[in-house]
Amino acid sequence: MVLSEPRENAEPETQLLYGDAFEVREDRGRWLYGATVLGGDTGYVLAKSLIPSHSDHTHYVSERWALLRHAYGFKSRPLKTLPMNARVEIVERKGNYLKTKHGLWVFARHLARLDRKLGDYVSVAEKFEGDPYAWGEMGGEAGLDCSGLVRASLRRFGVHVPHSANEQRERLGRGLPIDEGLPELERGDLIFWHRHVAIMLDPTWLIHATADHMMTIREPLAEVIARRNGKKKGEKKDPILAVNRL
Repeated sequence: MVLSEPRENAEPETQLLYGDAFEVREDRGRWLYGATVLGGDTGYVLAKSLIPSHSDHTHYVSERWALLRHAYGFKSRPLKTLPMNARVEIVERKGNYLKTKHGLWVFARHLARLDRKLGDYVSVAEKFEGDPYAWGEMGGEAGLDCSGLVRASLRRFGVHVPHSANEQRERLGRGLPIDEGLPELERGDLIFWHRHVAIMLDPTWLIHATADHMMTIREPLAEVIARRNGKKKGEKKDPILAVNRL
């Protein structure tokens, strides 16, 4: 994890997936300060959690999970679970398995070459449905948050943005006029509230990672608008700030 302060219980800024690069800008001994190469998020990382790497990544995890195994074959003991978008360098193929540079094996159908783009980014987001909500995460075992869902879904297509809904609002796509009401929405449109973002599945349904349900879930946009506008007198309203089209 990339943390906001050099202490283990600090608020997360973002998550480093297996194979992600981190640019170290300051060495503080136990802690390293720097930035993620993909996205540019800054923060602190425990020095022991990083390893020097000169890997030339060739593949990414294209399914929700992939298992790294000690040896070839499905009976081999799994060593580590890799989340979607983790990157590895493949050096050999044997039957249905691929061997990494470090001598570990992965089922071939769970990986895709970095230059192969599968589906649209919304179809990637849909694979996270049901995952737990976790602030600052991006699809690891703990889950992910709203901007982590957008970031994880887009990075397969070479779009790398910070792990912040407000910054994503400024950087992604073009804003559609909303002064006189919402426009006709399309699959892939991004709906932004204050510090929250959701992805439209079609003109009326969206998918988002939300603390309201503590999971990644599909919901009608109208229900989310009603909930965020406050159903009870005196509740703080949270109106839509922007609709961006990629």
